[in-house]
Amino acid sequence: MYKDRDYEAQQARFERAGAEFILADLELAFTFLDIASTSGVADTACRNQENTRAAYDSVLRFLPRSIAALTAAERQNVQDKLEELKSRLGQLGEEF
Repeated sequence: MYKDRDYEAQQARFERAGAEFILADLELAFTFLDIASTSGVADTACRNQENTRAAYDSVLRFLPRSIAALTAAERQNVQDKLEELKSRLGQLGEEF
């Protein structure tokens, strides 16, 4: 009985850690995107655009595993940010 509760608690912590990773990775993606959009150095802009795309893809990959740990407001926030990232990356020439 205690093992089941311990496992469930551990699973919930794991899922929440994944959700926190997703939220942090989205913020990092916007930081990379801002640098890519404002840098006057082509290599820096290119590298940060690639970093933004990698973060975007990472969020999409991990989201199904952690979506249950997100609140409704967090889910909406993630969806909105993913849409904004995709749009802004598209403006920079990224294809999806």
